[in-house]
This record gives sequence, C-alpha cells and structure tokens, in this order.
Amino acid sequence: MPKFVMRVCMCSALAGCCAAIAGVMIAATSELLLLFLIPILIGVAGSVSMAILLLIQRPVSLLLLENSLQTRPGKRTYPVSDVLEIKLIHDAAEDYDDVHDKPSPRGVRMVLRSRGRIRRIDLMLDSRDVTLLKEWAASHDVRMTDH
Repeated sequence: MPKFVMRVCMCSALAGCCAAIAGVMIAATSELLLLFLIPILIGVAGSVSMAILLLIQRPVSLLLLENSLQTRPGKRTYPVSDVLEIKLIHDAAEDYDDVHDKPSPRGVRMVLRSRGRIRRIDLMLDSRDVTLLKEWAASHDVRMTDH
C-alpha cells in the first residue's frame, strides 16, 4: 500500500510540473503558477514520507528458527513464548488448478507479540521451508493452523 501511495504522490507532482510548464508557455499569471505549486509540494512530501516509511518497515527477507525466532533485516528476536500463532494460508485458486507439477509458494502469517502489541508477519515460503517451519512449531509447542 505505501508503494501505491508513493506512486500516486509522484504522479501528482508530475502533473503539477506539467501544468506549471504549460502555464509558463501560455504566459499564465503568477498566482496561477503558484497554484500549480501545491500538487508538486504535496506530491513530493507524500513520496518522501512513504519512502521513509518503507525504509523503516522493511519486509522480512530471512527467518532464523532456533530457540527463538529471529527476523532479518533488523535482527528482531522473538522468544518462543511471543510466537502466538502460525497460520498456513490456503490459496483458493489451487483448488481449481489442474496442473500440480511444481510446488507453488505457500502463504504463511505469523502472529507475534512485540512490545505489548500484536504484530503480523506475512511470508511466502516454498514447500521445503513450510515443512521446516511446521517441524519447528511442533518442537516448540507453537500453535499452527492450516486455513
């Protein structure tokens, strides 16, 4: 969602620039040209804020399963007691898929307790990684559901 908002903001800034250039070409008044500055400023400010948000909330690219659960980047460590639930997400399109030649990625949602709040991590894992996650959850008595 932040990427979409950032794209909309950039389009707004681009539209404001195009309107300002057109205004200069037709010799518009300075008040009208200042009016074209508003979408440019809003678009640039929105894009910068969304870029900062994306840098702060980077997606999880690596999950280490040991006596605790560690996410990377960021190296956040969650004790097993903070892993509330692991949900395997079932894709309804797989029911209608005739070809099962190669295993498709599986959606996984992990529900964690983080600093008193509930945090969800959504991942796409291949069948080998799902098996490893199931084994880890079973060995650490973590609740796992298959949806």
